[in-house]
Amino acid sequence: MSSEPWVRKYFPNNSKGIVGNKKVVQRLLEFVQDYKKQKKKAVLLVGGTGVGKTASVYAVAAELNYELLEINSSQVMNADSVKNVIGNAANTMSLTGRGKIILIDDVDAFSGRKDRGGISEIIDVIKKSGNPIILTALNQWNQKLRTLKNHAEVLQFRKLMKSQIKVLLKLIADSEELCLEQGVIELVAEKSRGDMRAAITDLEVLATGGKVLQQDVETLGYREKTLGVFEVLDKMFHSQDYHEIVKAVRNSDVNLDELLLWVAENLPRRVKDRDSLIKAYETLAEADLFRARIRKRQHWRFLVYVQDLLVLAVMLAEKNRGWFKTERPSKIAKLWKTKSERNVRASISAAFAENCHTSARQAEKVYLPFLKTLSLVNWKKASELCASLKLGEKEVEWLKNSI
Repeated sequence: MSSEPWVRKYFPNNSKGIVGNKKVVQRLLEFVQDYKKQKKKAVLLVGGTGVGKTASVYAVAAELNYELLEINSSQVMNADSVKNVIGNAANTMSLTGRGKIILIDDVDAFSGRKDRGGISEIIDVIKKSGNPIILTALNQWNQKLRTLKNHAEVLQFRKLMKSQIKVLLKLIADSEELCLEQGVIELVAEKSRGDMRAAITDLEVLATGGKVLQQDVETLGYREKTLGVFEVLDKMFHSQDYHEIVKAVRNSDVNLDELLLWVAENLPRRVKDRDSLIKAYETLAEADLFRARIRKRQHWRFLVYVQDLLVLAVMLAEKNRGWFKTERPSKIAKLWKTKSERNVRASISAAFAENCHTSARQAEKVYLPFLKTLSLVNWKKASELCASLKLGEKEVEWLKNSI
């Protein structure tokens, strides 16, 4: 029996073998095949764990018979190591004469002072690379990736469905000649929460004990599901179970500041009784006071009070039954409309911060106005500064439009 982990053992050897995200994988294949014709010289694969980002790169490399150099972000922690490790590989031919793919995993893991200049150097390598560079990240909205996304095509991998995971688990079970009680694959797939890597690993662990029963699967426990804002609000406004609501809030990918705004906006749509509504808003105001104390004094122990008062505000209200339309908070709606401009400003400020060894806030306050003024009086000098900061097309275009 092979000692290779099943996650690696069952990597597909061509792009058609990838489960789910077919269009994204096809685009990745086309990008590598026609690399010389691509406008952007890198691809950023984004998505949760176990959705097939790394497996897709391996599959494409195998299908095209390309050499694959995989580098984890932990191996290249600053500008010098990026230059030495990735820069050399990106501009050298394969020893066998085959094509070569550079894979940089977990690029969003760059953080802190020790990584200073790492992302900028990766961008510089991308511009000069003679080989396709593929990067992976969990979250494309990570602020550290703003400038990088101007130089890489972003491909979004969606979470896999349970039915898709079941198909591959069945193939592995047949190949390994596993003895499984009926319903085991269904349970393993369900517990994986869309994470193929976790599902395969769980099946491998279970198989070490001989015949696998449904009760064995129960020992794995459930992976917590992350809830979106509408799912959380649905729980908050429809459930009367305090513990159920608290669990929904804790498992949410929405921060409490934003959730406060959503609840405040939608309470009047759900609560028609005037006294009940006043009571709910008073409780919500107390939650906001604790939130302000956290911001001002960094007393994070108050966070539990914010959460409890937020839940209590909704539970105290005598809610009307039936369906109601959930509205986006007016403050968030306003921020949404200006999101594009704010992203550009933040990207320019981040570039200044990195090059001038200052904070992004200080850069936006001091250096950004200077650049806008310079653009107005001397565009040639401003464009030279933009080039030295390695700003992308969006940032340069925004500066031109602001003149």
